[in-house]
Amino acid sequence: MKSQIIWEYKIVPIRKHHSERKVESILNELGEQGWELVTVFIRSGFLVDTYYLKRPKL
Repeated sequence: MKSQIIWEYKIVPIRKHHSERKVESILNELGEQGWELVTVFIRSGFLVDTYYLKRPKL
């Protein structure tokens, strides 16, 4: 019988004024911690974009 993966989730607001290089650096750091980007919620008129990540719960 296969064991079920239990996921944990992280919601990360990232300010829109950051450069692409800075956002990439933030996401790479999270990736090194085992986080995988699931989706990004972008709303015009807001100062932040919201990044949703997941990883298997340890």
